[in-house]
Order: sequence, then C-alpha cells, then structure tokens
Amino acid sequence: MSKWSKRLLGLAAMGSAIAGLVYYLKKSDSPKEEETTDDFEDEDFDLDHDLKPVSDREYVPLNTQPKTEEAVKDDEAEEADVEADVETEEAKEEVEAAEEAVETEEKAEETEAENEEA
Repeated sequence: MSKWSKRLLGLAAMGSAIAGLVYYLKKSDSPKEEETTDDFEDEDFDLDHDLKPVSDREYVPLNTQPKTEEAVKDDEAEEADVEADVETEEAKEEVEAAEEAVETEEKAEETEAENEEA
C-alpha cells in the first residue's frame, strides 16, 4: 500500500511541476501590461457632447402626487384593453392551430388515398 501512495505522491509532484512550468512559459510569452494599456488611453470617451442642455432634460419627480380618479379610470381602461388584446391574440393562435391540424389531417388522408391506389 505504501508503494502505491509513493507513486501517487510522485505523480502529483511531477504534475504540479509541469503545470508550473507551462504557466511560467505562457506568462513570459504574453505581451507586457504596459503595452496593452496604451491602446485604451488614446481613445476619447468624452460624453459631454452627447448630453442635451440642462433646460431640455426631463426629470422624474421623487415625490409623486396621488392619482386622481380620472387617472385611475384611465389605467383601468388601459389594463382592460391589454387583457382584450391578449385574449384576441390567444384566440387567433387557437384558430391557427386548428387550421394547421385540419391541413395535416387532409394531407394524411391524401397520402392514404395515394397509398391505396398504388
């Protein structure tokens, strides 16, 4: 048993030494960090020219006013419209699925008829 443990320990040590050597060789072949950072320093990331003037910006107020009854009714109507759209879309999908099933069934009947003739 001790013979196997010595072999296993020796293989582990050799594997570690090889891994360290490979790491060292890869690290020494890679370009130095100073050379790679110079590429990014030349680019201009000045975003101030993209901003709108301060007077044209719209900000979201942090303290919102409570909704009026009219706004609540509008929100409810919008939600009802969205629900109706979803139901309509689901109905269209069901109709399309039924049409596809009918077409598939017709094709199956046609192939059966052709097989019977042959």
